[in-house]
Amino acid sequence: MKAIVAATLLLNIMPALSSVVFLLSSESNGGGLSKTWVVDRWKCQNLDSDIDKQASWTFVASGLANSYLLYE
Repeated sequence: MKAIVAATLLLNIMPALSSVVFLLSSESNGGGLSKTWVVDRWKCQNLDSDIDKQASWTFVASGLANSYLLYE
C-alpha cells in the first residue's frame, strides 16, 4: 500500500517539474531544417530565429505533452 501511495504522489508531482523534448522540422517526416527543442511543458515559448516561422511539423521525442500548437 505504501508503494502505491508513493508511486501516485511521484507521478502527480513529477509531471509538473518535467520538460518535453520536441523534434521540429520544416518538412514532414523530419525532412528539411530540423532541430531538437526542450521546453517547460507548462509555458509557451518562442522558437530560435533559425527555425521560427519555418517549423511545420513537430513530434514529441521525450516527456508528456497533452497537446501542442505551432502558430505565428
